[in-house]
Amino acid sequence: MKLFTLPLLAAFFISIGCAGWTQGEKVLLAASILAAGADAYTTCNALDNPDNYEVNPMLGEHPSREQVVIYLGFTQAVTILLAHFIPSWRPWLLGLKTGLNTTCAIHNSRLED
Repeated sequence: MKLFTLPLLAAFFISIGCAGWTQGEKVLLAASILAAGADAYTTCNALDNPDNYEVNPMLGEHPSREQVVIYLGFTQAVTILLAHFIPSWRPWLLGLKTGLNTTCAIHNSRLED
C-alpha cells in the first residue's frame, strides 16, 4: 500500500498550489487523483494473475508494480500542471483524466475475479 501512497501524496502537494481554482475544479482534481490511484491499484492487482496483461504500449504487457505507479503518477502530475497553466483546459483535462482512469479501474477490477 505504501507504493500507492507516494504518487497520491505527490499529486496532493502539487495540488496545494491551486489557488484561484474554483471549488468545482478542486473537486474534479480530487476525483482525478482518486481515479488515478484506483487505476494503479486495480492494474497491479489484475497483473498479479499471469493470464492478464497490460494493453498500454508504453508499459508493455507485464510491467512491474513500480512501473505502473510511476507511469500513472507521472501522467497525473502532467495533467495537473497542464490544468494549472492552461486554465481554459482545466475542466476538460481533469474530467477526461478522471473518466479515463475510472473506466480503466472498473475494467481492471473485473479482471481480478
